[in-house]
Amino acid sequence: MTRYQLWIEKTAVWKALLSVERIILIATGAFSALLVTFNVLCRYIFKVDVFANEEIITLVTLWMYFIGAGYCSATEGHIKADLIAPAIKSGRGKKIVKIFVNTVTVIVEGFFTYYGYNYLLWCIGRNGRTPGLGIPMVASQMTLFIGVALMFIYTLVRLAGYIMTPEEDFLVETENTPVTVELMDEDEISAIATEIKEEENK
Repeated sequence: MTRYQLWIEKTAVWKALLSVERIILIATGAFSALLVTFNVLCRYIFKVDVFANEEIITLVTLWMYFIGAGYCSATEGHIKADLIAPAIKSGRGKKIVKIFVNTVTVIVEGFFTYYGYNYLLWCIGRNGRTPGLGIPMVASQMTLFIGVALMFIYTLVRLAGYIMTPEEDFLVETENTPVTVELMDEDEISAIATEIKEEENK
């Protein structure tokens, strides 16, 4: 289905935010892979321990995880097991399910955003640093609040979009719509096997 797009999703700021997230994901993904490879080579091939390498890996991967979570929420690319919506045939029923699921998600994410913000303030107050390189721990701890806040905003916008989407649009199949596979019975299988044998005997 094609969800109704709000005006905010068409703005340059919205598109720029998604572009920044993509850049962060590409950079952190590549950098973390290089760091892990470098660490493995030094430790197991050259028998040399790299000082505080884990601190850098932790910082980079946390940014990758939580920005990735926010980006997946924006593009609806997260993993989900939707067993109810495919079984519902009416557009009204599908719309109700979408609105219900996203409403619950907004409430949960709002809860975590609130406590993530308080956790960030607590971390700033403690002013902790990593033991090796002395990196401010808030540099990695802030990713929790940023990631959850992004998910909250994107899900809230998506919820509003589903509310604005006409019921008939929920019946339109797209490339993301699950494919239903019907199993053949024994008679159909036997008929196909017979046709194959006849073709072989020709």
